[in-house]
Amino acid sequence: MKTFASPLTGIAFFLAAFLYSGCTSQVEQPIHLAFRLEDPADAPLTLVLAENQIGYRDYLAAIDTIPLAADSLCVFDWTATQPGFYLVLNAEGWPLLHDLYLRPGDSLLVSKPADREQPLRYEGALASFYPFFQEHAEVAWGDSLMKERYDQRYEMSPDTFRRFMEDRRAALLKVFEKYAPSVDPESPLLDYAQTYIDYDYASGHYDYLQYHNYYANDTFLYFVPDSTFYAFRERPGPDPAQFPFSYRYTEVVAGKIEDLFQQEVRDLPDSLKWELAMEKKGEIVRNALTGVDRDFGFLALANEFTFYMEKDGFFDWIRELQTFMEEHHNLPVQYRKFAHLVDRVQTLEPGQPAPPLILPDLNGREVSLDDFRGKAVYLDFWGTWCYPCLQEMPHSLELQEKFKDRSDLAFVYIALEYDEEDIDRWRKFVGGEMALSYAPFLEQQVFPGTHLVADRQFHNPAVKPFLVNYAPTYMLIDREGKIVRARAPRPSSGEEIERLLEEVAVAK
Repeated sequence: MKTFASPLTGIAFFLAAFLYSGCTSQVEQPIHLAFRLEDPADAPLTLVLAENQIGYRDYLAAIDTIPLAADSLCVFDWTATQPGFYLVLNAEGWPLLHDLYLRPGDSLLVSKPADREQPLRYEGALASFYPFFQEHAEVAWGDSLMKERYDQRYEMSPDTFRRFMEDRRAALLKVFEKYAPSVDPESPLLDYAQTYIDYDYASGHYDYLQYHNYYANDTFLYFVPDSTFYAFRERPGPDPAQFPFSYRYTEVVAGKIEDLFQQEVRDLPDSLKWELAMEKKGEIVRNALTGVDRDFGFLALANEFTFYMEKDGFFDWIRELQTFMEEHHNLPVQYRKFAHLVDRVQTLEPGQPAPPLILPDLNGREVSLDDFRGKAVYLDFWGTWCYPCLQEMPHSLELQEKFKDRSDLAFVYIALEYDEEDIDRWRKFVGGEMALSYAPFLEQQVFPGTHLVADRQFHNPAVKPFLVNYAPTYMLIDREGKIVRARAPRPSSGEEIERLLEEVAVAK
């Protein structure tokens, strides 16, 4: 049986090689990282340099993907000349654990219990520090009193909220101070761990401004505090240039962009704010942000691409942003990630072929988007769990009725359901066998149109190329299978969608 060598095996060799080569050498040395998995469903594992990670199942490059061996081990062996932060993804594409800081010559074994409530176990390099991340999570979200206050944070008055955030930060700093002595004080790992505290502290304040009025006053108005609230900005935290992979800092900068935007448009009606958001936020990133904050700001904008895709001029706008960032970026990896996101969203530009799509229908038969070639297709991404989706359904039924005699138009509904229980509910609802209390409009009649289902909701591999991040989402494809609108008008838009469907269906 294969056994995992002690992480200390060969340490003398690594030390000797390091001393021989000198502190400034660029000699490649091996890194050994192994995972003992009690749950085989976690495997295979994928190893990614953290700065190359973009999003769910999305990264610039992977180092390797390793299946589970017979001894329940996944083992990565590679060489490096520099220390780095690494991310390990499970079979579903989710991070298996926090980022790992590994140096040339390091050897680390991580044991992961099947019970997710049980802690990870570490043996080898920096093993004495890594439990910080688990204890941090336990204090931040596991402590019952802290969690209760955290869940109520948006309802608090500004002063109460600030006191809560100071108490929370102090509790998390105690955890940090407990583990910090186990690491070289010059190690980037310490600054990285501090981002869990300082960046969350800052982004939490920006989140409060966005959501306080909704939870406390039942209105969507952005909350504008007095100037004392912004004292949190005086704690900037570690230099973000060290951590271009930090989604936490992207959230901080996104909060800053939103705050600057809301301050600028605070006296305008909501409808006009939405009309101005795309251009105004682009101006803020270009003109109000500087240094690496601007780089992170571009990535924050990229996270909103799918919300702006329905706007006229969107694709020209993202190309202008890319040109500007290419000329003014500070962190090359941030530009590469932004360019990747621009390239990806441009696959949905009008005139591009629609992505391939094959999903099962009510009877489990696979249906392809190509099956509708010769017809215009109105795609509706929805879910039985989605109240706004169901609010649109009566309008969708009216739309189908209006075009029922047209053989050149197809209505295709893609239900984003998570598991078999959800899929069974969808099947009964669409098939007229079950009514939903919040969707009485079918009256247990069969739902007309073509109905397909995507398990795992937005994370279904067939759905991912459509960049659907919210429901409902509508898309219009012409008779040749090319995109007309990546984000089409809703059924409730009335004459707008009717006119567009008429134009696309008759076009040849």
